[in-house]
Amino acid sequence: MIGLKMKREKSKLCISKELFSEHSVKSTIEAYKSIATIELNDTRTHYVLWFSNCIYGRTDTIHNFENYLIDLNNQGSSYDSY
Repeated sequence: MIGLKMKREKSKLCISKELFSEHSVKSTIEAYKSIATIELNDTRTHYVLWFSNCIYGRTDTIHNFENYLIDLNNQGSSYDSY
C-alpha cells in the first residue's frame, strides 16, 4: 500500500515493505535525485519518504515516482535479496 500526505513544503509517501523491495525503493530514489530531494526513513513495516524541492511539483513527481517504483519492483531484480 502506498499513502500520500502533504505538508507545507514537504510531502510524505509511505510505502509498504510487504509490497516493495528495499532495492527498488533505493534505486528509484537514486533515479529521481536530480528531480527532487527525497529523504528516506525506515519503520518496521514501511519506507517513509519525504519529498521536497520537486522540479515538476510534488504531486506530479510523487505520482511518477510511484509508477517508476512499481515498474522497477515488477521487474523482479536479482538485487532484491540484499
